Amino acid sequence: MLIADSGSSKTDWHLCGPDTDFSWQTGGMHPYFCDRQGVSRELKESWPEGERMESVAQVFFYGSGCLKPKGADIVRRFLCEQFRNDVFVYSDLEGAAISTLGNRPGIAAILGTGSSAAFWDGKNLSRVSLSLGYLIGDEGSGSDIGKHLLREIMHREVEEELRSRFFKRYPSSPTDIISRLYSHPEPASYLASYAHFLSQNLSHPYCIQLLQNRFSAFIHRHLIPLQNEGICAVGFNGSIAFAFQVVLKPVLNQAGFSDITILKSPIDALVQHHKNEKGW
Repeated sequence: MLIADSGSSKTDWHLCGPDTDFSWQTGGMHPYFCDRQGVSRELKESWPEGERMESVAQVFFYGSGCLKPKGADIVRRFLCEQFRNDVFVYSDLEGAAISTLGNRPGIAAILGTGSSAAFWDGKNLSRVSLSLGYLIGDEGSGSDIGKHLLREIMHREVEEELRSRFFKRYPSSPTDIISRLYSHPEPASYLASYAHFLSQNLSHPYCIQLLQNRFSAFIHRHLIPLQNEGICAVGFNGSIAFAFQVVLKPVLNQAGFSDITILKSPIDALVQHHKNEKGW
């Protein structure tokens, strides 16, 4: 089996069999933003030595942009060009639900380059929160946090000492930063890259406040409307949720969520899930 979990920035792959286990990464495989020829080349170049792609009997792919049939079909067609046998494509939200909630009902959520959430009844996703993308949505995500940070840095709404730290870390003029943003092939990932600045300065009150505000926006717009009476379990995947969980968890607690699971990546849990189904 080949199992994959893919976001906008990266894809985790795991090739497994009764006596086989290989893990590696390639670039992201979002159906609307990725360079499919580049991903195909990267996949073939990084394929485990001594293993044949033709030997893969089943592919289980969990990816961003695959919640709706159109996005899933784009990825399925691409994978069918690479592999001859069964290909199954699911959304990254289903991967988040399986990896963090298992068969328990709750809310599956992702805070990575983008953000999304849906209610999980223990077997299927339902009541998916509307995702508006990085331009006008994706609250609490890396791209959203990066966007707010850049805007407030540029408008001098951040104290000068922290602003100086920013331009020491990113020695470019505001004009250069904005020019790169508007010419970048993956603007959401570019914005999200600036979230690293907050992790490097997490003790600063401004950084904590910015994260609290953006996580609160995500919770109130996406999680609270999905709550079922008496069910407050929530499971997160994503680099932002994982890196800033010390800030995220208290904000979730204040909103009434106490049963919280956060994984940086679901790949290990997804591999175990499919191995269990095979009896391996």
